Amino acid sequence: MVFKTNRENAEIAQAAATSATLENVRIREQRSADAYAALATRDERIAAKAAALQPSDPANDAANSE
Repeated sequence: MVFKTNRENAEIAQAAATSATLENVRIREQRSADAYAALATRDERIAAKAAALQPSDPANDAANSE
């Protein structure tokens, strides 16, 4: 089973909202798209902060300086 990312789910829900013909379905799908997009943004911010906090690897630093 392959899990989709929040960003992928947001795109799928947005496409469903765009193609929906019933107003209540369009609203529900748009809310889903907005929620997935917010989760994806949060995940991306957390990943960026985690990457910035990673200590540099001394082995890689030595190899890059040669």
